[in-house]
Amino acid sequence: MSLYSIENQQLKFTFDTDDGLMCRSIYHKAGKKEWLKEESPPFVLKIQDKYYPANEFLIEKSRMVSDSRDQCLIFELRSRKWDLRVRLSVMKKEEAMIFLLQAGALWEEGPEEVYLHIPLFRKFIETGSWILSANPRGKPDGTPAMETHEEFPLPICHIEKNGRGIMMELPDDPEFTGTWNQNRNRQLLQMTDMEEFLNHELLLRLQNRKLADILELDFSALEEGYKEAFFRFKRHVREQMDLSAYEGEDLRWYRKALFHHLTFAYSKEIFNYETQQFEVDRLLEEGQAFGGYDILVLWFVYPRLGVDSRKQWDFCRDIPGGLEGINKICKQAHKKGVRVMLPYNPWDKDEGEALEDTLEKIGELVEKTEIDGIWFDTMDSVPPGCQERIEKIRPGVICCLEVTPKVKETVEKITGSWNQRFRMPEGHIFRYLFPEHAAPITSRWRVGEKKDLLIKRAIFNGTGFAVWQDVFGAWLPFSSRQKADLKKWKALLLENYDVYFGKDCMPLYPVLQNEIYVNVFFKDNGEEEIYSIYNASEQEVSGPLFYLDKKAEKNQKIILKELWHEGKAEFSMKHEIISGKLEPEMIYILKIYRRKCE
Repeated sequence: MSLYSIENQQLKFTFDTDDGLMCRSIYHKAGKKEWLKEESPPFVLKIQDKYYPANEFLIEKSRMVSDSRDQCLIFELRSRKWDLRVRLSVMKKEEAMIFLLQAGALWEEGPEEVYLHIPLFRKFIETGSWILSANPRGKPDGTPAMETHEEFPLPICHIEKNGRGIMMELPDDPEFTGTWNQNRNRQLLQMTDMEEFLNHELLLRLQNRKLADILELDFSALEEGYKEAFFRFKRHVREQMDLSAYEGEDLRWYRKALFHHLTFAYSKEIFNYETQQFEVDRLLEEGQAFGGYDILVLWFVYPRLGVDSRKQWDFCRDIPGGLEGINKICKQAHKKGVRVMLPYNPWDKDEGEALEDTLEKIGELVEKTEIDGIWFDTMDSVPPGCQERIEKIRPGVICCLEVTPKVKETVEKITGSWNQRFRMPEGHIFRYLFPEHAAPITSRWRVGEKKDLLIKRAIFNGTGFAVWQDVFGAWLPFSSRQKADLKKWKALLLENYDVYFGKDCMPLYPVLQNEIYVNVFFKDNGEEEIYSIYNASEQEVSGPLFYLDKKAEKNQKIILKELWHEGKAEFSMKHEIISGKLEPEMIYILKIYRRKCE
């Protein structure tokens, strides 16, 4: 019997080559458990509707290569039917076992369609459950309860109820989405349906070349379930990035500017048509019903654009008082501790306007007014060189995007954006990967119950809020009750700021009942934690709800405090299990204090 094994501290892979290449074992060391219920070919290729499993390929070479730190097991395979080669490399790393497939073909005339399937997934033990990258947990209707980010794809996991399992990270570069590339990781990452995932057939784009990457799976072992997987993934993401911009002293104020207001300059919210004056004090006074605004986004351009040839830069000077009028608004807001941003509209340019012209005009606004930031309408990044130009003119002026940053380079530089989503029970993975990124929730066109959902989403995910009532002339106000809820929420968010915006927070925390969803937030010193709890069903849920993150340490007592409830929860704790009674479609917030016993 020809067996080849490779292992690290977590996992051991064993392959058998007697009758073609077969994966005989994936052994979970901590669990002392075999993770395959039976041996399996590591891959299957489909060409012209015929399947070619790995064990039907000719093994040309099997070898182990190593250096002082790493080790790699390599199998060189060739199709008996086609001029097609495959290389499987299994690399030993300290934290992961890297499963890398490469393939290449020399086609006589034109390329054939080649599909890849990984049958190993079907052979994982039946005591585990799959958690997909694009759908780590479904809502009651089956759609994903987590909005993912293509630059930071979540891992795929297979986990038993005891917390032991296998985690797979699939490195991916969204920059090449849609191009003729070979790596098909993205297809697996985008799947939201379990059967689609297990039955996948990934179309490969094999060119006339020797070898190219077609799939990479980074395997690691789990002992504490999805919580361990999420925080490991989060650490991998953050350690590859430079997030020092968020620690800049001149931008620290921005992180606590939790409530924004889209201030349509010609709305009666701020503008008095009889006196032709901006009434900033009145706007801010009325804003106290929401808990107070921290930032005004002063919008004076759209929908007036297009009536004549004027552009956004002209409208800056056409408002009452011109640039000095803007300064007057800024001064009045600053006296109340409120900051002001002006918008930049990338779609409103002079014909032939070059990048340097745009930077010069933005720079002039920063130089000649007392604004505190630029709000980049419709954008997920800023124009090249813009932030540097602003910083040179006046340090501390912020850049805020209307759309969540798309690439990690933007995340590193731009410290704020708006999250314009309202569905429940949902969150955006971005909020939990980068809690220091200021991202208030808003959704301009929501009314009635959908405005309630918008508020619930902010509370459930522990975020700030952007109040937008006058949508360019369409008046969509918040009710008195909704204002009161937001005021209460802002006070609670500020009071618990160090918990909600600590570095460790997690969406979709493991629960004991399918109807509920929980997000958790930890204070950096470990002494306090907050659980946001939502009953997404139409029925009351009672009994055990979830385990606390960790048991009480020696000489430590745990104190429960209910911070928010839309119904009477009656929380209790026994053996670190939180139990309670939750009314339908209601949010609850439970705070845990860990204190030393006297």
